[in-house]
Amino acid sequence: MQRRVDGVVVAAVDVSDRQLEPLRKAGAAVVTVGAPGHGTFTDVVSSDDERIAADAVAYLYDQGHRHLGIVSGPPRSAPGAGRLHGYREALRSHGLRPLRATEAAGTGLGSPAPRRWPRCWNSPAGPPPCSAPTT
Repeated sequence: MQRRVDGVVVAAVDVSDRQLEPLRKAGAAVVTVGAPGHGTFTDVVSSDDERIAADAVAYLYDQGHRHLGIVSGPPRSAPGAGRLHGYREALRSHGLRPLRATEAAGTGLGSPAPRRWPRCWNSPAGPPPCSAPTT
């Protein structure tokens, strides 16, 4: 705030009112990106994560792909849960089964799931040969 910022966009999955309170006290306008419910003093910009995942599955299915995986946000977060639900429902609507080995959740590029991507999803023979955790 020392550089005279009067507005802040917060694009974080896990943020609390307590963490945002210094911004409010400094008089900054705060907009959070993601699911509503961050608090009482922020405006929110969000997306339909369930629909985004479902549309992605439909697109890949239409391109002829049948072994589809997902890397979503943490399942306990609204975006991660919505993406995972949209992915699973879209697979079912296309007659495909969600395969646990093709689901990975993480909190960012440094989390364990992304470090497994090359080993898990680099097989031209079909579904990945390994299992990534979904929690």
